[in-house]
Amino acid sequence: MRGTSLSKDFNQFLIEQNPFVFFRLPKSSKIHCYFQKDQKLNFTKDFKINGFIMGTFKKNNQTLFIPAKNHLEYDFIKAKVKTNDLKVIPKDDHRASFFSLVNKTKDSIQNGVLKKLVVARSIELIKKVDSFSLFSNLLSLYPDAMVYYWFNPQFGTWVGASPESLFSIHSGKFQTMALAGTLSYREDGYYPWEEKEKNEQRLVADAIMNILKKLFRKKEVLCTDTFTRRAGNLVHLCNMFSVNTTTFNLHQIIDELHPTPAVGGIPKTEGIKFLSKNENFDRSFYTGFFGPIAYANKVDLFVNLRCAQITDQVVKFYVGAGITSASIADREWEETQKKAQTLLKAIPLKDFI
Repeated sequence: MRGTSLSKDFNQFLIEQNPFVFFRLPKSSKIHCYFQKDQKLNFTKDFKINGFIMGTFKKNNQTLFIPAKNHLEYDFIKAKVKTNDLKVIPKDDHRASFFSLVNKTKDSIQNGVLKKLVVARSIELIKKVDSFSLFSNLLSLYPDAMVYYWFNPQFGTWVGASPESLFSIHSGKFQTMALAGTLSYREDGYYPWEEKEKNEQRLVADAIMNILKKLFRKKEVLCTDTFTRRAGNLVHLCNMFSVNTTTFNLHQIIDELHPTPAVGGIPKTEGIKFLSKNENFDRSFYTGFFGPIAYANKVDLFVNLRCAQITDQVVKFYVGAGITSASIADREWEETQKKAQTLLKAIPLKDFI
């Protein structure tokens, strides 16, 4: 009987190979599962659906979704996780190409084409991992993140623990955030933010505000002061934005906000053109958007960060860094290394034996 055992249901869906998703919203005590009984591809153009959407970084006319028709729910019980404490990132030969991309980006910024850009890279761990244990570890390690495990037979398997909301709509209230800058989490709460990170956050927050002014009346948009927000083993600078309104056009909001300046570039169009020409790999669902929608009445969409793509023998992590004129390639490289630790910590210990 489904719905009684999370682990049994999870592994049964892996066997059946029909589209499914398990997810736990931030700070929630419930795990949800939407699943299909066939392999039909479901797409939406207007987002007037009830289901879980999965969108790519590149804009498409249609976005994949799994209907909420078949829905299971489980209680989340936090467990103690024996982390693998893997400090050494898997062998990676892309350091030189990443440095080159950072320097090209800085040149473009200094020439006035861009103000800020997020550049990304992928890291491959050649290991077969236990999918359910990885998902369970992410749930327990990151209670404040949007944790998910998504499978589609044509598009593969993605898993992640995202700290960043694209936007949410609840009871007539719209919320989104500007998130930038990265430091390691400290128990003492002291974070020596430098001007580079502060400037990066200002650029992102200003860009988000300009977008919201196009979507709503200026006086309706409220913004918090900048604060430090924890995301697992890292912290970021953050501003929260909110609007009280009962009229929403989801297609327009997604079109304007995605990709956000926290994962794309400022200006948006020039940033996307630069990445298409210079990044040299397909981000696919990394830095895309995902989450449950219930006919615009209740929306919880997230930016697909701290995520990985899983195949039979490989876990491919995706990480990025925000580049400004003050960026130093070595530091940006180290930032991506730290971000990779989010998922590396959750790889089950037994998979390293």
